[in-house]
Amino acid sequence: MLTIEIRAELINENPQPQIHITHIDSGTGFDEKSLRTYNHILDHPEVRKNGYSIGIYNIASRLRLTLGENSTIVFSNELGKGARIDIIFPYVRYRSADSENEMEVTGK
Repeated sequence: MLTIEIRAELINENPQPQIHITHIDSGTGFDEKSLRTYNHILDHPEVRKNGYSIGIYNIASRLRLTLGENSTIVFSNELGKGARIDIIFPYVRYRSADSENEMEVTGK
């Protein structure tokens, strides 16, 4: 049976707090070629043409476009478990529609 563990935490580091989401599963993990590609997915725009890993490319691209250079996705294998994916991005405070901006990136 496949098990999936998902954790999220707020990291209050200066100069800017970040959200850290971790996915760990009990599957077979990633092979070395996939790790090399996934960890540098934005350097591989060819995935848009052949359809291989296009979802990972889209997520990484949208994170970068929306939240800037401080957002990352790291793929690895968790010893004794399976695949591990860490997504880290700046904490964004929600602001009501009545305020000037609906989102405010803290620390900027």
